[in-house]
Amino acid sequence: SSTDYYARGVQHSLKGNFSKAIADYTRTLALKPDNLDALFNRANAYENRNELNAAFNDYAVYLKINSKDGSVYYKRSYLFYKTGKLDEALDDLQRAEELGFRVDGKYKEHLLREKFSK
Repeated sequence: SSTDYYARGVQHSLKGNFSKAIADYTRTLALKPDNLDALFNRANAYENRNELNAAFNDYAVYLKINSKDGSVYYKRSYLFYKTGKLDEALDDLQRAEELGFRVDGKYKEHLLREKFSK
C-alpha cells in the first residue's frame, strides 16, 4: 500500500539510502499522487543526492496542491540559493514569512548581504 511504501521510504531516508527512499516515495506517489509528505521527502532525498532539478520539480508539484505551506517555500528558497538564484531565494523566503513560517534570521541576513553585495 502507499502507506507501506512511504514508511519504508522514511526508513531508507533515515539511513541515508536516498536512492531506495526515492524509489519508495515514487511508488507511494504512483498510488497516491497527492501525498504531500512523500513529495516533500522525495524532494529532500533528491536534494541529498544533489539532483536539484528533481527536487525543484517536487516542490513545484507540492505547491500546486498546497500553496500555503511556508516550510516548502523555505526549503525551495535554500535550493534557489544553492543554484545562485538570489532573487528567487529571497522571494520564496519572503513568501514563507508571509505564511507564518519562522525563518532563520541568519540565513535571511546572509541572503540579503549576498544580494546587495553584487
